[in-house]
Amino acid sequence: MRPQHPLDSEQAEEFVLKTDQAPEFWQFLNGLRGDDLLVELIVNELDARSSRTEIRFELDQLVCTGNGDPIDTPGWERLSYIKGAGHEVAAKVGMFGVKNHGLKACFTLGNSITLRSAGKQILQTLFKDGDNKPPYPGVRVPPRDDPGAPVRGTQIEVPYRRRGFSVPHGEAIEFSAVTDPKIEQVFNEAVATLPKRLLGIMRPGMLERYEVVISHHKLGSHTFAFSAGRVRRESGLVTYFRECSEILADGERQLEREQACLTLSTERSPGKARFFQAAEYRSAGKRLISRGGLVVEVAWDVDAGGKLRLGTGRLRYPVAYPGNDTGSASGTTVHYSGAFVSDTERHELAAQSGAWNDAIIAACDALLADALAKLLIPRYGAGALDLLGTLAGERLLSFANRLLAVRAFPAIDAQGKPVRHKRRLLLAVPVYKGREREWSAALAKVAPVSLPILDPKTPAALVQLLATGSCTGWGNDHLRYDGQDVLDRLEGSDAEHFPWRSEAEWLRSLGDPAISRAHLDALHPFLSGFAAAARPSGATAYLPDGEGKIHPLSKLKRGASIPSGLQLDVPPTIHPDLRGHQVFKLEGWHLEGYVLRNLLRDGDLENKSVAVRKRFFTWVAANPDELARDDWPAVKNLPIWPVVHGTVHVFDELCLPEGKVATLLGDHIARPTREVRVLCKKLKGSRARLTLREEPSAAEVMAFYSDQLAAFPTARPLEANERSAFHALESALAALASSKRAAGVLRSLRGSAVGLSLAGELKPVITLVRVSGESSRLDLQPKDLIDRPTLDLDAVLPPARNPTAQMALDALRDDPGNDRALLPRLAVITEADDPEIASEVRQIPCLPFGDGLVAPDRLAFKGNLGELWGGWKLQISGEGLADNVQELYRKAGVIRGIPTPETSRAYFEWLDAQPQVTRTVQIGCIMRHLHHPKGVDTWLMQPPELGCIPVEDDGGVELLAGTVARRVAVVDDMPELAEAIRGDTLFEIAAGDPQRP
Repeated sequence: MRPQHPLDSEQAEEFVLKTDQAPEFWQFLNGLRGDDLLVELIVNELDARSSRTEIRFELDQLVCTGNGDPIDTPGWERLSYIKGAGHEVAAKVGMFGVKNHGLKACFTLGNSITLRSAGKQILQTLFKDGDNKPPYPGVRVPPRDDPGAPVRGTQIEVPYRRRGFSVPHGEAIEFSAVTDPKIEQVFNEAVATLPKRLLGIMRPGMLERYEVVISHHKLGSHTFAFSAGRVRRESGLVTYFRECSEILADGERQLEREQACLTLSTERSPGKARFFQAAEYRSAGKRLISRGGLVVEVAWDVDAGGKLRLGTGRLRYPVAYPGNDTGSASGTTVHYSGAFVSDTERHELAAQSGAWNDAIIAACDALLADALAKLLIPRYGAGALDLLGTLAGERLLSFANRLLAVRAFPAIDAQGKPVRHKRRLLLAVPVYKGREREWSAALAKVAPVSLPILDPKTPAALVQLLATGSCTGWGNDHLRYDGQDVLDRLEGSDAEHFPWRSEAEWLRSLGDPAISRAHLDALHPFLSGFAAAARPSGATAYLPDGEGKIHPLSKLKRGASIPSGLQLDVPPTIHPDLRGHQVFKLEGWHLEGYVLRNLLRDGDLENKSVAVRKRFFTWVAANPDELARDDWPAVKNLPIWPVVHGTVHVFDELCLPEGKVATLLGDHIARPTREVRVLCKKLKGSRARLTLREEPSAAEVMAFYSDQLAAFPTARPLEANERSAFHALESALAALASSKRAAGVLRSLRGSAVGLSLAGELKPVITLVRVSGESSRLDLQPKDLIDRPTLDLDAVLPPARNPTAQMALDALRDDPGNDRALLPRLAVITEADDPEIASEVRQIPCLPFGDGLVAPDRLAFKGNLGELWGGWKLQISGEGLADNVQELYRKAGVIRGIPTPETSRAYFEWLDAQPQVTRTVQIGCIMRHLHHPKGVDTWLMQPPELGCIPVEDDGGVELLAGTVARRVAVVDDMPELAEAIRGDTLFEIAAGDPQRP
């Protein structure tokens, strides 16, 4: 008898699947985010084979429409389930989706989702019992007839949730109201992120063109066009470009561009979406990948020209996971796309499917390594390795091993030129032990010329892996080249790890002081890392002497390479270029020295021939380290320093101004030879203190200037060719002024420097002005205008800043009828405090009067008191003349229309000299002067007295002085008495006003 199982029972039993879906559904909704919404709508559109989708954020609802396939019968059946598919109802067979989850992202904005298609509609809602009842999800079935539903594609409508609610059962989850700012935020985030998140959906042979229109009733509209280029097969890889552009009114603006590489992974799963099935891909009617299985893809950002752009690599399903969480990043700067298993909300990889997802990532790593080796490193060099980003650990080690296996690491030769890592050659990794992340240029410079050297742009993390022996092939295809290797190569041609190719190469290379110095440069960081007692000795290291012959360091001395003509017996001395190297300051590497004393004191070099002194300078230039600091002053005072015209001078007589200045001064300076300049540059900042004088001395500049001026005559105007020569001289002086000292010397010549006038005369430059500004308005004479085509010299030898009164006076005298220049000239002339100039301008006929010109002292302004000046002055009206013009006229000599004490007296001085007939007709003017408060009364008794009181004189008028008139003149106020008096010669009758006392 069969034993009874503890669970066996005779009762009729069955297994059931019971679950309260509502709480789990609320939890699912609570995990969705606003940035899921548009992506999920678009994925549904793509599953329906839509080529264009429009998503509108209207005032009160979200509307999504597309031109894909309408909803079919299985589709309506799936939509009757609020969530999930694949058992009771068949799963969707789409390009991407299979879960029947994505549409629920609409519940982040609203409480209901209406789907309309092919004459029907279905409603999914969070309030199946009505808006006034507690929330509970449900679907209204069966689908209703909807004559207005689109025949092609599907229209989804989601009214915005304007009131929040709380789930009454289970965990109290709050669903807040959706505000306008929240809707705007969703729109703006979609515009900003969709071009990049969706770019991975584009692949040739699967989806080559897609367009999305996103609009907001207030914020406007954006149209994004996604496209995939043609398939390319490069080095056995399937590659293609894809991009996203925004369509604008005036064309397209590229937003994103990638190059991608597609291959078959080792994974298989027929249940995965079509997008990941290799059999679905076609190119030119043929299968793109011959075998079946799941595909993976890696893609890297490029610019419009195809150059790499480094960013953050995302994982894609093939839509990029949202946000910047590390759980959704590839770990590199490259995007990985594959049939990843996502969490429920598709925010990141599903934790429970780690093995599957890790296999997809490993397949992508392998593909990226292949692309780096075959495509990217050959194209971009070491810069392509930056695509690995901050990758570390086993994944980075795997990349390094893959690249080493195919010798794909970028390499250079000792000159820095790119080379290939050929088979059976060791890749030298120039890194000091203990500093394995730091690629060393000093080590690379002295690495064996026959070996490839790791490229310096290789990321530090990879350098470290290669330099520490962590990678496969250590010692066979790659090896660290460090300071010990440099020392080994100095000690002999048969170094252990990096031998010279031959002894001849060893002798020849180390005999070159530049190569030997480079070895010492690379050796110093290595040696300085040791304590003195533990530091490797340099006794057996070979280095060159002054003639290029190598010796062990134990035999080399620190000394000078003395010319053979001195016949001194000296030991082998280290090459002068190496003598001062810092490595010889280290304990165990000191050079023994010797001193050649008294050479300067006993050699009597200053009395030797020029040839001997030049040879001695050659020795000094070749061996400057031979001289101690205190020797250099004596050497500088020796006449051994050669100059370009063949003589020798003491050092302080040398001058090396800039090129133009040196060329101008010519033999007026002692310009050093190239050998002197090289020596000074070599010893710059050293104890020798050899600093060439860069500024010419005052004596040198004065000599040059005097010699140049001597070529020009001063007693006559210059001829045309002489003027050109003088212009050339001034151009030379301007170039000379670029030297600070020369400029200072030239400034000291301002008082005596000469300039050329437009009349061709050489005159003191400070007596000339430029034709510009004020001087151009004055129309000055050519003799006063400088003939200097450029302004370059004005900074040091400037002409006069402003025209002088004498210049303006000369121009006025020469050209008084120049109406345009009259007022500017008068303005300059009358500003001068010079009585002679003021007197002369009053006499020049320059002011318009009638049809001619009249001198200022012949004119008076008309006044409102009647005629005051008679024939003494011509009267002009001030009408039509501005106040400042009238003032200029007055300063030039035109008197006012009313008398002043000065003009009144001057009038009577003139009148006293006139014949009686003139005085007689002037009686009206005379009386006005007598009446005016600033007339006669102001100067009547001023000595010498002047006739100003008019009296009758035989029918005419005579002018009496004031004291005389008081004695003899009476007023004609009694006719009878006046007649009697007229008969008496002792009295005179005062003429004019009978009321005057």
